[in-house]
Amino acid sequence: MRSSWGIASSLLLVWTSGAAAQPADVTAGTPGVVEPPPAIALGYGAMPGGLEAPSADGLPAGVFGVSLIGGFGFRNKLLSDEHKLKRGIGDIAFAFAPIELLTLGLAFDGRIDKHKGVTPGGDDGYVGDPRLIARLAKKLGPKLTAGGQLAILIPGKDAPSVAASAISVEARGLVTLAAGPGRLSLNAGFRIDNSAKSVVDDDGNDNRMLLSAEDRISLGVSDFHAVVAGVHYQLPLGPKAYLGLEGSMDLFTGAHLPDGVPATDTPGPIIRFGATGGFHFTSQWSAFAFVQGAIVSKLEAADVTAGNIALIPYEPSFTGGIAITARFGGGGSSTTNNTITANDCVKFPEKCKPISVVVTAGLSGSVLDDTGKPVVGAKVTVRLKNNSGTAATDDKGEWTVANVPIGKTVNNKTELDDTAAEVTVEVEGKKPKVATLTLREGTDNKVPPITLDAVLPPGQFKGVIRAAGTGKPIAGVTVKLEPGGASAVSDADGNVSLDVQPGTYKASASGNGYKEQTLDVVIEQSAVVVKQFELTK
Repeated sequence: MRSSWGIASSLLLVWTSGAAAQPADVTAGTPGVVEPPPAIALGYGAMPGGLEAPSADGLPAGVFGVSLIGGFGFRNKLLSDEHKLKRGIGDIAFAFAPIELLTLGLAFDGRIDKHKGVTPGGDDGYVGDPRLIARLAKKLGPKLTAGGQLAILIPGKDAPSVAASAISVEARGLVTLAAGPGRLSLNAGFRIDNSAKSVVDDDGNDNRMLLSAEDRISLGVSDFHAVVAGVHYQLPLGPKAYLGLEGSMDLFTGAHLPDGVPATDTPGPIIRFGATGGFHFTSQWSAFAFVQGAIVSKLEAADVTAGNIALIPYEPSFTGGIAITARFGGGGSSTTNNTITANDCVKFPEKCKPISVVVTAGLSGSVLDDTGKPVVGAKVTVRLKNNSGTAATDDKGEWTVANVPIGKTVNNKTELDDTAAEVTVEVEGKKPKVATLTLREGTDNKVPPITLDAVLPPGQFKGVIRAAGTGKPIAGVTVKLEPGGASAVSDADGNVSLDVQPGTYKASASGNGYKEQTLDVVIEQSAVVVKQFELTK
């Protein structure tokens, strides 16, 4: 029953492993041909994800993927205490992304079971299941991808026949998100499983009651629909290696049995857990090893004796194996996290975008008052041509400004184009101060201690504006003090008043048709200085 599908799957696997290797030689040896984009960790169906738990990632547009999986599993004491099931598995899958959002796949699952410890013995055989897969994947942000997957299982009696009534459909919702150093994928969905209808013969007779106990557990068909769910976590181990951990479940619902077939209780769920460890040999070729355990409902001896065994996929308790994956073509972006190795960029620089790394500098220093004591809470501002940073002094008067961009490194060439720094220190009750320095890459840019002078209480300047010869007050004359530019206009009595810091100034008076007159003025702390201007026309 369906054995030719299994033989066809195995032969196709052998033929494709030779045929798929040819494009790599042509690409590597042909001048001007560019190597495809970097490798993606492919799982079941030659698509990103695990063996039983798909991710929401897809292949880049135009990329063709191939996966070859082989392994061995075993299970003991399923039909009796002496029963031993040994299973060899082989899977070949192809996937292609015609556009950025869509990846299409075709998988051929083949397996062969050997039974020992049952009477009568034997009844071994091949089983194969072709499967079509379509996955939609959409990036919703830098750390989140969501999508859906539709899989169509096409069981048949003998290859290349197809039992149309037995076609089964499985739909899943997919989410993949960044989680710590790796990526976490979650999925859930439902399978409408009609695969048990493949045991109907050409005359329309349901032959399940004629099946041996070994056939019932080996065919992998089901009388039950199922809720399906899975989780997969992929952790990179350096630039080329990775580790995958996964769990999945098939939760069976009520049976859909034809007339005349005894009803069976709904079996418990299939629960799987497994791990994969992979390595990217090049941006095209990868390999991984896997182990998987499965918990399946235990069969009662009375049901086995009566031949009343529920049809579900009875999986080995333990399965292990290896796989080879490859990808060809493409060149566009992807919904996955691709890894570009240094060797890829050296050999094929036209496929690598310039890698730009920002170069930064760190500054530190201290602020003191005019007595040498630390100034707490002073605002420190570092200004460059294109960037700036701020800090505040601590209880020791010290400050640090970290990671100020001063240039960039592109393809291992460093250019520092923003290194001139101006450091301004401000605090209430002190005169601001500015220091300058040229920054170097790193954190060892020490600014010499900056001393702030106290702001002295202001003095006052009073000006009396009179006309020369007559002594009459002059209104509307502008009096200005330099340096500082403080100014005022005389009132109707010819008077002006200005509060300024202590120091030496030049006081000038002009305007209203009178010639300018300049006087020397010394302002002392908390003192009032009066100067009289006698202006002429």
